Amino acid sequence: MLRRLVFVLVVIVGISLPLSGIQAQGGGQPVFCGTLSEADCTILVQAQAAMAGMSAAAFEARLDLAISSSDPEIGHIAVTMAGNGAMAGDMALMAAFQQPGAAMAELMSQAPQKLVEFLRTVNGRVNLLITLPKELATEAGIPQEGLPIELVVVGGVVYLNTAALMPAGEAEGPAWMGLDVPAMYESMLAMAEGEAQGEMVAILESEAFQALVNIQNYGDFVRVTRLADVEVGGQPAAVFQTVVDYAGLFSSETFQKAFLDYMASIMEMQGESLEEMPEGFMDVMAAVMAGMSLQSTQWVDLKDYYVRHTEMTFGFELNREAILQLEPEAAEDMPEELSISLVMSIDLSDFNVPVEVTAPEDAQVFNPMMFMSSMAEGND
Repeated sequence: MLRRLVFVLVVIVGISLPLSGIQAQGGGQPVFCGTLSEADCTILVQAQAAMAGMSAAAFEARLDLAISSSDPEIGHIAVTMAGNGAMAGDMALMAAFQQPGAAMAELMSQAPQKLVEFLRTVNGRVNLLITLPKELATEAGIPQEGLPIELVVVGGVVYLNTAALMPAGEAEGPAWMGLDVPAMYESMLAMAEGEAQGEMVAILESEAFQALVNIQNYGDFVRVTRLADVEVGGQPAAVFQTVVDYAGLFSSETFQKAFLDYMASIMEMQGESLEEMPEGFMDVMAAVMAGMSLQSTQWVDLKDYYVRHTEMTFGFELNREAILQLEPEAAEDMPEELSISLVMSIDLSDFNVPVEVTAPEDAQVFNPMMFMSSMAEGND
């Protein structure tokens, strides 16, 4: 049951992303404006269009993760990842799939190949530094000053500078390793059964899925506010803040019906039935979700309507008692207290400036799915 609870939480967080205002980053859902004025809503609509038409951008990003637990083996953990880079891709190949509901479902048969074509156009460079608490870094063999990650993306192939991960003079083998992401995805498609793909398309076309992902249904639980404008690069920018009421959202009849119908479709694919879900499951989940919070802030340039800055804050406080109502035996493995805080921010600039990159010389490129396929054939 805990596995199912985790699955539900992941689904909810995924659904919450468009609710958080990230639709202004170029998603296909209609922009959710809540009680904003018509003029303010127009800014968000223009921002969505601008981001959907973006072909490249430079970025600076930071992620701060903090976990606190009464379990002494966990204690307090703080992880920071910060860096910069630039990415580019032919978004026109994905434009057809940036549509809501059934319109997108009708294109699902074309989606796999279109996605591969898009991935082959992705180029970029990324430099990150991951820092961990002193004790954890020592245990993991990571330098106290942080672990540098240098990535180059050429035609969808992600190259990692392995030499940068090792102390000076200790690097062995090729300095760069490449992961062929498009080829890996194609291999996964080849291994997937046609029947399973058909079932997934049927789910996407279902009324339950359409209702579940239609953010317009959840207006009572999402508050969008325009804050005071700021200045970015000498240009005024409108600031929008979005806050999600998880407790109210998950307790609503509209959401519960759509979610249970969606879960029924998933469980049917797994040979299970919704009747196997314990009585009171949704009430418990509403109590668990009450411990979650999500707030996002976006700065929209009022000249070109690109989203210059995005910050998202996610919080979670464990409701141990609620979970134990369904899973009493989990008491031994569940800490008395657990809280998670995640703060992500990204600043974008140099929109539509071409990203010039070349594949590292003598890099070893691999596709792990081909290895798995060979292993499977060898076991036949």
